Amino acid sequence: MKITLNGSEKTLNDTCPLCSGTGMILNGWTGRMCDCQKKQSEIARLKNAMIPEEFEEARFKNYIRHT
Repeated sequence: MKITLNGSEKTLNDTCPLCSGTGMILNGWTGRMCDCQKKQSEIARLKNAMIPEEFEEARFKNYIRHT
């Protein structure tokens, strides 16, 4: 699956150089979610939101109120 993030196209199979594909960055006894995992999580949430295609380009900037 190919995705476009910030103008660059990537595949979900690309290995992240920061976390080596684990999704976590470990610092001794602590760890945090890697930015690549956050992006993949956001993509999954948008996909699972089941937003109709007619609203894919909807933004507050281009909203027109009809009253």
